[in-house]
Formats: sequence, structure tokens, C-alpha cells
Amino acid sequence: MAETSKAPRQLGGDGKVLEGDDGEPDGGNEDSNNASTYLWRNTRVTGIILVYCAIGSQLSVVNKVVVTFIPLPNTILFAQFSATTAMLLLAHGTGAIEVEPLTWRIASIFTPLVITFFA
Repeated sequence: MAETSKAPRQLGGDGKVLEGDDGEPDGGNEDSNNASTYLWRNTRVTGIILVYCAIGSQLSVVNKVVVTFIPLPNTILFAQFSATTAMLLLAHGTGAIEVEPLTWRIASIFTPLVITFFA
């Protein structure tokens, strides 16, 4: 009796088996290095990336307009950070998202990025 070989299961970041549209575990699209490109084939992920790009570009324009009318860039930045923090805490409190706790390790990883951004 011939044995059928199945592709190894691909695990997502959460350890769950990635599944295709047919509900079957999906090995993803393999490139020459056999690295899974499942996320790039996923329509939902592509949509999220496109919406993120659109919102990011709009935010740049809105920030320029706001700073033109309210010449207090640090106050605007503080207001944006405060609003973002409040929305994240609200979403976390309702269980819509899980916010990873801030640790010194995570802060030290992002510190060079923050310094570069504000320099």
C-alpha cells in the first residue's frame, strides 16, 4: 500500500497550525529557501497592510495641517500618545486585544528607535 506524504505543518507565531481557505493545514507558499510566505498569500493580512499604509500616510498630512494651525508640536505629540494609550487600555480592558506588559527588556530594544526618531 502506497504511503502518501504530507507537508510538515507550519506553525504561526502563536503555535497554532496555519490553515488555508479549505480548512486544511497549509504549508504556505515556499520560496527557494523553503521559507513559508503564508502571510503574504493571506488576503486578510494584505488588507491590514494596505489599510495601515493608507492611515499612516493620512496621519502625516493631518499632522502637518495641525502643526500649521497649532504651533505646539510637543503638546500635539503628548495628546496623540495620551489618546493612543487610552484607546489601547480601553481595548485591553474590554478584552478586544491583549496588551503585552512593558518590561525593561522591551523598552531597551525600542530605545534606539525612539532616540533616532526624535533626534
